[in-house]
Amino acid sequence: VRRQLENLRAIVNFAELKGKLDKGRRDLDYALPPKPKARFHYYTRDEVAKLVWTAYRRKNDVMGCGAGHKTSVHIARFILTAVYTGTRAERIEEASFDREDGRPWIDLERGIFFRKYDGEVTPTNKRADPVRIPKPLLEHMKRWKKGKPGKQGARYLIEYQGRPVTTRKGFYSLKMEVFEEIRAKVLNRHT
Repeated sequence: VRRQLENLRAIVNFAELKGKLDKGRRDLDYALPPKPKARFHYYTRDEVAKLVWTAYRRKNDVMGCGAGHKTSVHIARFILTAVYTGTRAERIEEASFDREDGRPWIDLERGIFFRKYDGEVTPTNKRADPVRIPKPLLEHMKRWKKGKPGKQGARYLIEYQGRPVTTRKGFYSLKMEVFEEIRAKVLNRHT
C-alpha cells in the first residue's frame, strides 16, 4: 500500500508539472504506512553446499537402472555463480561465454563477468557493473565451457540441452526437496 500511495503522489505531482492538473498550490500531504522491515534471510554455507551437491547429483532414472541423465547440473552452476558473484538471477540466466548482442557475457581470459551487454542502460539500484570472477569459480567456468572429453562444451552459463533456460521451477523443487517446509518458505533463489 505504501508503494502505491508513493506512486499516486508522484503521478499527481508529475501531472501538475506538465500542466494537466491544478492542485491549487497545495501539497499532497497524507500519512504513509510505515516501511516494512527488511527481509533478513540468508543461506548458511552448509545449506549452499547441500543445495549444490543435491542439484549436481540429481538424476532422471526413468529406466530404473541408476545410470540416468543428470537433470539439475544447470541449477548447481546457477547457485555457484550467484554465491560467488552476488549477481541477480536474470543476469546469470542470460549470460553467455561468447560475446553476443543483448546478453551479459563472461570473459574467461581476463576473469571478468560483464553483467550487462554493450549499450544497455540499467537502473542504478540494479547494479550490473562488471565483476571479477573469483579463482575457484573461474576454474569451474573454464571446465563448463570446455566440456567433458567427447562432449560439446557450454555456450551459455546456464543451459539445459544446449539452450539457455530459467532456473525458477527447478530451484523451487530443489529447495523443497532439500529443506524442511518452514525453511523452504522463507528462502528463494534471490536470497
